[in-house]
Amino acid sequence: MRLRQLVIGLAAALSGEIALAQNSADFARDILGAGETQRKVQELVTNLGLNCGDQSNWEYAMRELERIIQGIGTVMSEAALQLALKKDYPTLCHVMTKEQLKSYSEGSDVSHSSKCLADDGFGGCLLKQNTTTESPHPSYYWPKYFVEVNEKGNDSHPAFAKNNALYKVDRQVARAVGGAVDVEGALKLTSLVLGGKHMLGAIGVDVGAVNASELANVGPLTPFEAMRIRAGHAKTQPTFEVNLWPVALSEVIAAHFSVCGPPRIDAGQSPGGYSWPAKGVPMTCPVAMSRDAMHFWDTGMLDYLDPQAVGQMGTASNPVSCGAAAAMDALGGMVGGQRDGLGDKSSIGGATGGMSAPLRQGLLGCSFPILGPAEGLMSKATSLADPMKWAGPYCTIWGSLAPRMSTAVYENDYSYANAGLKFKTMAHELFGVPRGEQERWSLAYPWEGPGAGAADPDRVAAFSSFQSALGSALSAAGITAVPGTAASRSEGLFRPGDPVLVDSGFGAKLAADQASNHAAEFAYLASLGAASAAARETAIRQFRARNGQGHPGEAAVSVSAAAAPWVAAEVARAKKGELDGANAIAGDRRIYTIWEKIQCTSESHRLTIDQGGVQTKKYEDCRAAIRFELYKFVQLEILRKACDWMRQPVGKPWR
Repeated sequence: MRLRQLVIGLAAALSGEIALAQNSADFARDILGAGETQRKVQELVTNLGLNCGDQSNWEYAMRELERIIQGIGTVMSEAALQLALKKDYPTLCHVMTKEQLKSYSEGSDVSHSSKCLADDGFGGCLLKQNTTTESPHPSYYWPKYFVEVNEKGNDSHPAFAKNNALYKVDRQVARAVGGAVDVEGALKLTSLVLGGKHMLGAIGVDVGAVNASELANVGPLTPFEAMRIRAGHAKTQPTFEVNLWPVALSEVIAAHFSVCGPPRIDAGQSPGGYSWPAKGVPMTCPVAMSRDAMHFWDTGMLDYLDPQAVGQMGTASNPVSCGAAAAMDALGGMVGGQRDGLGDKSSIGGATGGMSAPLRQGLLGCSFPILGPAEGLMSKATSLADPMKWAGPYCTIWGSLAPRMSTAVYENDYSYANAGLKFKTMAHELFGVPRGEQERWSLAYPWEGPGAGAADPDRVAAFSSFQSALGSALSAAGITAVPGTAASRSEGLFRPGDPVLVDSGFGAKLAADQASNHAAEFAYLASLGAASAAARETAIRQFRARNGQGHPGEAAVSVSAAAAPWVAAEVARAKKGELDGANAIAGDRRIYTIWEKIQCTSESHRLTIDQGGVQTKKYEDCRAAIRFELYKFVQLEILRKACDWMRQPVGKPWR
């Protein structure tokens, strides 16, 4: 009954029964009525000069600008729909700072042509015309999705989940199909992996053997596994949950307020941001959750069954030997793409069959349990023929990325960031989450900006000092990684693996504390190579102790007994907080914004014509040139004003 009520409420919202408090005409009047905006647009056209800087083109520019700005009506409609379901869900406006808008850069595509205007009658040319064509080739970074990382036992951040109607429906459906998860098959696969010498022997790990006839005894563990129960919460081996959420409005704002929006749409591409399966469905549900991939995420078997990953685990245990700078470049330079997620979605389709078509289509883009026989899922996941398969690098300065699992063997200052990066690479394979072009990271929570320049010079100076001290510590440890530069980690755009994204919150005190601790931290990292073998042996002994190798029946009982004290708390937490995202258990978390590089080539062609040494310049199409300059003006000068006008200032949901 509760699910039906939620669906009815969502259907009402999706039918458009939402009154807008203000409309796009108000915004257009506010902006266009300002003399400063008109003056800048006039300058924009005048500066084109050449054959385009006349009165008629200026009037055209003002009309086009008004048309572009009135596109905020579409943006507002989607914003209102979202706010009806989740008022404090973070949008592009909450993370796009002025510093990040400055990521805009502009090159050009250049071509040359030549033709003879007058020949001499003997095969020669008396007058030749050489034409150089320049087409602007802008690029910038645009927010795509959030990576939320928290220690086991914490619910989703309230800004994402609390009182989120779409999220509640998603979790209700996930619970309804949860019984179709092949829990026992996954546990058997894990036992097989951990008991197989032929794979782990490649990195010097000997875990003995597990008798196939004993695998049936894992049955008593399945209810605990399904509830995400673990027997202990050791501080030296923290366990993380990770969720991926779309940045709301990122695509629709890109379509209406960015330079590359219209050209990319015309080319059949996403204008930028996260594309939702159904237009008009609010993006307030996760696109990948570690709890929906628990058997892969808790065990690391996605990599243990992959010969390529296994072969790299030994060398990936030490970030120093990995080559931190090279890993950052490789991970930060990957091209975008999307693959089909793993698993059978027929059960999910059946559970959503009674919903309205837009809602059903939108929900199918949310996170759901990975369904299907464990053997089949793993066979598809480890296929080396898949061009979208994750293929490394397998470590950064944040730590080893393989095996990708929830437990951090080595706890250091980058445990949160590393857990987020590991699960993100899994989400591309398991859930089909699209990967952005040449991704960058910034810190969304705890929020640290904006505050550049004169607004907060002390903080900027402290952060600069912190970066300098970090660079010195890296150099002293022999790690070739240059920290990124930015006014703060909430305003910067950092490559995955960047040493600046330590887990600690930033402030003047952190700068002083961290500067004194970095030498010891990186000396510790440098020692991991020698310690890795001993650590693996410890992990193996712990595995054997937990599973009672040789006495699996007794082991199942003992692990069940060990987990029992956690069962009551876990069940109570699930009932109290799972569906509404309440923070029933306090804990730390980090939320990162993932940015993608957007590039396009404009139709604004500028011609330089040389006839016998006499040069003239002009635009092939003045109106195309004006539209390009207008979209650039809107993106760089008006976007932040639009966000502020909609009362969505940067950082607000996180503060």
